[in-house]
Amino acid sequence: MVQRKWLIKKIRTQARKRGLELTSRQGGNHEVFYLDGKMIPISRHNEIGHLSTQAIKKEVAQKLGKDWMK
Repeated sequence: MVQRKWLIKKIRTQARKRGLELTSRQGGNHEVFYLDGKMIPISRHNEIGHLSTQAIKKEVAQKLGKDWMK
């Protein structure tokens, strides 16, 4: 399980390093982030499960590169 705040902070930091825009809006059950035009929904739970985390990492990697978590 991964803390939601930590994951969002990590995405925001890496996007800023690469000069990409990260915006968000509130959805029904998720907060929807737009990373340079790519839509990434993240659930509002405090902790995000392993499978959901892997899916989010894969979507983010399309814009930030496959080793963006390091």
